[in-house]
Amino acid sequence: MKNALIVAPFRQMEPFYRRELKKRGLDIDIISVIRRQDQSYTKSILTRVEEQVASGKEIVITRGTLANEIRRRFPQIQVVELDITDLDVLETMQKYVGSEQTVAAVECSAFVHKVERVGKLLGIPVAGYIAGSIAELQEKILEAAKEGYRVIISGGWGQYDNQNLRLLAPYSVAYEMVACSEEAVTASIERALDVCQAIQVEKQQKEMLHTIIDFSPNGLIAVDSAGRITLYNSRARRILGLDDLSQGQPISRVMPELHLEETVKSGQEERNRVIKNRELVVTNIPLRAGKEVLGAISTFQKIQDIEESGRRMRSQLAQKGLTAHYTFDDLIGEIHKEVENHHKVLITTLTKRMA
Repeated sequence: MKNALIVAPFRQMEPFYRRELKKRGLDIDIISVIRRQDQSYTKSILTRVEEQVASGKEIVITRGTLANEIRRRFPQIQVVELDITDLDVLETMQKYVGSEQTVAAVECSAFVHKVERVGKLLGIPVAGYIAGSIAELQEKILEAAKEGYRVIISGGWGQYDNQNLRLLAPYSVAYEMVACSEEAVTASIERALDVCQAIQVEKQQKEMLHTIIDFSPNGLIAVDSAGRITLYNSRARRILGLDDLSQGQPISRVMPELHLEETVKSGQEERNRVIKNRELVVTNIPLRAGKEVLGAISTFQKIQDIEESGRRMRSQLAQKGLTAHYTFDDLIGEIHKEVENHHKVLITTLTKRMA
């Protein structure tokens, strides 16, 4: 899995990951957070992640606010979040059962809600402070300390810099980091493997889609449920004479005669319709996910191209001493039979892509 990266939010997790990777025979790069006095955690760790993304990483395994920060900074990356369990939280909080210490949980929303739930089971009131970024995490931790909470339960923030814990010194705060179990590490690797497989399947589908589009004898235009162009091929440009065709354009402004918006609204196929003023033969097919119409695809050819195909077919038969009696509708039918299998694959791939 050369396209994956593990960002261990505290150093103690690295041995867990290395054991699991060795057991599975996997090769995944690991970045561990190390205490640093000379530079901020955010700058150092996100710079290293950025370097890894530039080298081709597509999946990052990490947790908490750091996971949210990476999602925000690198939206093209699939983030697999390492979940803390109720048992992880319980092991951290049980020492405060019966204590008069005031407790605050500061982290991402999922973390905070889990601590609040376990606190309720233990009879420990917990004040929740939700942080959306690493910078906000520090602000919220200091806010909780200033508001008088003497126990702050969070993630690896206290590990990032020596300076972080020094910020809490004036408030006599006990900082408790919730660690992760080996079971959680194992589960995150399994989810990453699933994501990796899904990425490979998506790449294969995209390659197949582009191959079908490029080699299709027809012009192809697909739209989403709002009637905006999502896909087209170069043949569509040539047939329609539209050099400025581009994704995102409303099909109603570009080529209303295709009736693609009507196909989306009705959810009904329309085959072999002749557009006389454009000299086109058009077939429209809705793209569905169950009963929901996600969009539609139009395939079309110039009438003169169909007629030329008919002349070629007659010529081939004449060379064999046979006579062909084809009507125009017969020719259209033969052309569409020729590409029907390609269209089935195209429609299936487009539907999965738009779902």
